[in-house]
Amino acid sequence: MELSDYPRPPGDTGIGMHWAAGPALAMGIGGVRDFWIPELKAMGVKWVKMLHIGGLDLARLLLENEIMPIVRIYRPQPNAVDLEKGTLGEAELKIVAEYVAAGVRYFEFNNEPEMASEWLDREKPPNAEEIVARNAIRDMEAIIKLGGYPAVPATSVATKWDLIEEIIVQGGRGLFDGPVWLAVHNYDLNHPLDYPYDDVNQNGTPISEEEYNSYRNVAWEGPTWGKRTREFVNKEREKRKNPGHTIFDDPSTWLGYERLAGLSRKHLGRVLPILSTENGAIVAEDTDPRYPTTTMEIHQDKTLEMARIMMGTSKKSDPAPDYYFCTAFWLIASARMGVPGWERHSWYSEAWPGGRLPTVDALKEEPKRERVVALAPSPERGKPVVVRSGVVSGTITGGAGLQVVLRGSHWQGDMTIENDGRFRFESVPAGTYRISVLGTDLVRGGIEVDGIHPVEISLSLAEPEPAPEPRRERPAPAPEPQQKQPAPAPELAPPPPQPEPEQPPPEPAAGPQWTYTVEEKGLGPGFGVVRCSVEAKENVPVHLWTVGWEGMTRKSGSKREYGPYACEFAPLGPGSYYVQVAGIDLRAEVPVDGRHVVWVMFKEEGKSPPIPLTPPKPKTIFHYLLIHQVPERKEDWLALLRYVSRFTPVVGESLEEAESARHVTLLTSQEEGSDLTARLEQAGCQVCRPRPPLSRSLDAAVKSGVPFSICEGAPSP
Repeated sequence: MELSDYPRPPGDTGIGMHWAAGPALAMGIGGVRDFWIPELKAMGVKWVKMLHIGGLDLARLLLENEIMPIVRIYRPQPNAVDLEKGTLGEAELKIVAEYVAAGVRYFEFNNEPEMASEWLDREKPPNAEEIVARNAIRDMEAIIKLGGYPAVPATSVATKWDLIEEIIVQGGRGLFDGPVWLAVHNYDLNHPLDYPYDDVNQNGTPISEEEYNSYRNVAWEGPTWGKRTREFVNKEREKRKNPGHTIFDDPSTWLGYERLAGLSRKHLGRVLPILSTENGAIVAEDTDPRYPTTTMEIHQDKTLEMARIMMGTSKKSDPAPDYYFCTAFWLIASARMGVPGWERHSWYSEAWPGGRLPTVDALKEEPKRERVVALAPSPERGKPVVVRSGVVSGTITGGAGLQVVLRGSHWQGDMTIENDGRFRFESVPAGTYRISVLGTDLVRGGIEVDGIHPVEISLSLAEPEPAPEPRRERPAPAPEPQQKQPAPAPELAPPPPQPEPEQPPPEPAAGPQWTYTVEEKGLGPGFGVVRCSVEAKENVPVHLWTVGWEGMTRKSGSKREYGPYACEFAPLGPGSYYVQVAGIDLRAEVPVDGRHVVWVMFKEEGKSPPIPLTPPKPKTIFHYLLIHQVPERKEDWLALLRYVSRFTPVVGESLEEAESARHVTLLTSQEEGSDLTARLEQAGCQVCRPRPPLSRSLDAAVKSGVPFSICEGAPSP
């Protein structure tokens, strides 16, 4: 099929919206007819992406009003290794037929399949792209047979899968001669609309003081620049500049459709239609520290410019190419449409002054023009390159069963933490990342991946306790950009509006028994860290906060690798923080520069000073195989050789050398094992003693690909 063969709505502006992320008519058809249809028309919306659930009447109503629906056949976890479980069943195909009969043509059947959360039981296989392509062929054939136009599934922003090629490899080349299109999720991630070709990304152009202050002084209830200083922003711009980068190097941008166009030309010799099914700017987005936070004003300006690009009325940018059919601005409404969640992502919401973003009124006032389509695609701006990738793995103590998310400006992924606390991300492109655990306040930023050396992370979840003096002001942002899921994340309720105090609260008079010292102890891991020790007190809540931020609570003794009474607060940006121990009438003021580790040590007066805290040895070795007892059986030796060949640890007999490793696989007797394990753990090592029989455990690790899955105390693989 040619581009001209695909249907477009009458008076097409190319402006599209994403409907509520739930049942399509939760608010009733009357409300849609009386309120929402006029609102869509006033904004010039000609395309609406919607879920199929309860939406047949909505689709008919949209078509009656010359608005083109794009329908996603929604399944909570549409991907599976089993072909029958990973493809549309009889019930779903019946729904497709009903929508086709109503006049709908554009269908999605999958969503961001590179995410583990989109797989059955959240188990994403290593050959996920191959399986997605195989399953897609079956679904696309079925939808085409019913008269629908299926999409090649959209991946999340910045993902570099090539499903066009994989579908061809799996035998689906003939599908592309039919009514197939490409779905794209081209969120901008607080990047400018010409990213990655802008001067900041290409050349590291610094921001002037005048421009910095123009963003910094914006009057709105949200983070601006993430409280990053101008000096920090300019250092980030210089450090992270990418001369010569193209959309194939970094598709985390509005221009992400250009990458799909290039792949389509490469594999098919022409460009298929590309339709956004999620995209746009999101208020408070702060992913890339080189650029300003997306304020409401920036959201309005970017959205208007995107609309002008689609209509061909922009004075700054070329018109959108003819193959790029429409936007799908995330998200029109949630609670206003009777659907929970995503409230702070919604354009219409009581979270905003007047019940809607200023973007709504601005888009209504913008002159509308039907697109002039010449049906001649414009060339892409570059050629694909190979990007090195690496592995990020580790342990999150107390995190079994929770979702861990690794996210950077170029790539993101998520997975379920194993029962033993382990997680592992593979094929992670070189860059800087942040890791977080959904549903908790655990966040660790500044994770550098060079694409060559594996990165091992050890974290611990501490149960939050009530703050000694809880504050209700607007939470302060983290020092580095908060991470947004390109497929938007669950919503936080807005805090009650209260004025932010200009000065910190007065310190209470220190009690006679306790005192504290503050001392800087070297560079941190890319952000500020405060470690605290409370002499002779274990499991006592310690609270850290600053003016305008409620802060976080940890328990003394929760970071025993730094001492028997130690706890840790991170990541922190520059500023002055307060630390207080529950039950102690003393508040420590702690300066943090955002780069160093600062120790706060509370001790009782009149007692001997606390035991000096000696940090663990630097971890210069990733994995050490400590052979403290030589295996005697032949099968154990052979299994050991297979284990060493598969995981390439440093092998030796030196306990001192092993203390410099992040992970130690320990071969020793049952009698000596406990003492050796305790010493290595005191040195900050993660110790694995294989379960007996040794040969079976080692071979199980080789088979699973996880070297530490066979430890005593861990679930059997």
